Amino acid sequence: MADMEFIVMFITEMVLGTATETATSAKTAKRVRIVVTALLTLFYIAFLGLFVYMCIESDELVIKGITVFLALLFTYVFVRLWRKVLKGEPLNEWEE
Repeated sequence: MADMEFIVMFITEMVLGTATETATSAKTAKRVRIVVTALLTLFYIAFLGLFVYMCIESDELVIKGITVFLALLFTYVFVRLWRKVLKGEPLNEWEE
């Protein structure tokens, strides 16, 4: 089980990391960036929906608080990513 978990985590990190870098790179064609950004947006919305669903379905107040915090944090990261994509800025501050 741990091996499968590692493989899924590795693939997810590679795909999301590459997609994020592609969406924010000025060297990538604008059409490709738009498509990649749309796919990333769908992923982020689905993931945010999972947090909202967990918050609604949970009966414990602590779990609701944690999921609301994570949903707000995730929304902040999502908005920050979109701002960088729209401005055409690099994802990392040390990139040119």
